[in-house]
Amino acid sequence: MRRALFALGMVLVCGGAGLAQSANRPQATNPYLAVDSTRTYYLDDLERCPGILDLQSGDLWMLSFPEPVSDYFLTRQGIVEAKVTGQRVMLAGVGTSGSVPLMVLTDSGLAAQFNVQVKPGTGGQNKTVQILPGAGPKPGCPKAGGVDTAAPVATSAAPNAPAPVRQMPSSAPIAPTVASAAPVPAGPAIPVLPGAVYGSRFKSPTLPQGVIGTALPSGKSIQATLSVVNATTIRFEFRNGLGSPVIFNMADLNYAGQPAADTSGTFTLKPGQTAIKTVAFKSNVQNRLLGVTWAGRVTATGEFLTLRGRTPQ
Repeated sequence: MRRALFALGMVLVCGGAGLAQSANRPQATNPYLAVDSTRTYYLDDLERCPGILDLQSGDLWMLSFPEPVSDYFLTRQGIVEAKVTGQRVMLAGVGTSGSVPLMVLTDSGLAAQFNVQVKPGTGGQNKTVQILPGAGPKPGCPKAGGVDTAAPVATSAAPNAPAPVRQMPSSAPIAPTVASAAPVPAGPAIPVLPGAVYGSRFKSPTLPQGVIGTALPSGKSIQATLSVVNATTIRFEFRNGLGSPVIFNMADLNYAGQPAADTSGTFTLKPGQTAIKTVAFKSNVQNRLLGVTWAGRVTATGEFLTLRGRTPQ
């Protein structure tokens, strides 16, 4: 009898230990799932800092955007092939090696930039690139030459001086033509933000087609109404309601994937000013319902802003 009870006790002890070890044992992974290869970017960051996509020949990548994609642009063929489907861009490495810039336009007018690099290798891998809305927790591009061009640079001689705006040295500033329309109330000037970074406060409001703009949380905004003059010319009517001058560079205009025919020169919009700017392009821009972006800088703070919207009907 005692032997029987002893044997039963040993069975219970060993069984309990086995159950405890089973509970603590890590769960086996699914052998039919590969390693998670998702990469994350933020859409506002990609408007200024191109994302690096390092494919191997034969890879298939999926770029997943937070909103529908309207179009994409590659400067040459034979390195990668792309296809848009809804909010995704499928990217296939078809060349053996090389690099090519890629620009993806969304329905709201945002333009995401990428540098696509294809290198020789085993290839045949699937990867997902998740693009999230807004800016990342640490916005700003990597520094080039030791100076961060995304924020005002302080010096000992002028501690509060804003960062210089890129200009072509051989070009004089272009003075906009002042229209007869009533000026927009300017209100108080934008306060200076030391060390302001790209996209820190400016957001893209919901605008009708044919209007580009950006706004502060307070509601103050700067906008431009677009109208077609002819097949290769667009008229921009600006209204600056920010209460501070804003400088624009002709080289920073992107109209449906095209730069202006003349990318030299700058012009400044004063607070409360309504001004007309007529811009010519090399190719036909009529009936191209795509995104428009024009980057500028607030002279009082050094902050970058981007007017965004859609081409007119």
